[in-house]
Amino acid sequence: MTLSVLGSSSAGNAYILRTSSGETLLIECGVKKQQLLQSLDFDLQHLAGCLLSHEHGDHAREARWVTSRRVPLYCSRGTADALQLSDDPMLRILTSKRAVKIGSFSVLPFDVEHDAEEPLGFLIEHEEMGRLLFLTDSYLLKYRFPKVTHWIIECNYSEDLIKERLASGAIHPAQYHRTTRSHMSYGTCLRTLRANDLTASRQILLIHLSAGNTNAERCRQSIEEATGLPTMVAAPDMTIEINKTPF
Repeated sequence: MTLSVLGSSSAGNAYILRTSSGETLLIECGVKKQQLLQSLDFDLQHLAGCLLSHEHGDHAREARWVTSRRVPLYCSRGTADALQLSDDPMLRILTSKRAVKIGSFSVLPFDVEHDAEEPLGFLIEHEEMGRLLFLTDSYLLKYRFPKVTHWIIECNYSEDLIKERLASGAIHPAQYHRTTRSHMSYGTCLRTLRANDLTASRQILLIHLSAGNTNAERCRQSIEEATGLPTMVAAPDMTIEINKTPF
């Protein structure tokens, strides 16, 4: 199994899981359709579906294009209504804590905390990789998950840096409050990981880092040292192996 990062920032977010047989699962569709097509090798036949966490443009930019290509779009009712996609025949409504099968992938959606209509995170399971937890755009994860092998988790800002930028006038107070009330900080990210049993975990991928409000390498190194797990920061055009076996 491989994971490809197409984008992981406020400019656009999208990720592709690809099995050894070539089946793909798209997570988010917030980058341009040309990039999606190219990253999928112009092959939509083997695309099982697209998981969408919420309606904000940097995650849902090409939602209508996805369904227009006859690809099932999986999201909450709130997200679908916000995007005015409720009558789309390719829409597949997800309900928090109710598992669904998407091709050879099993997906358990769960509710998260963000300033969106009905945002979701995803626990994705496949025989090739084990259990992958995907969490973006949420200031808190209130659930614990056993036997997670791969973590894809937001680490949007560092508390000290964003406070310094607020004090210096580099960011507006409204932006500060919106960020801290809707995105996950480094400290919360670390506490979330520590609150879960990491015995089965193989690696951590930090996503949706703010360029100005966090120090990516410092966060990566600190979380790797604290958890003892290989930790990376998502970057465009990154492709990594996410198999069950250790790296």
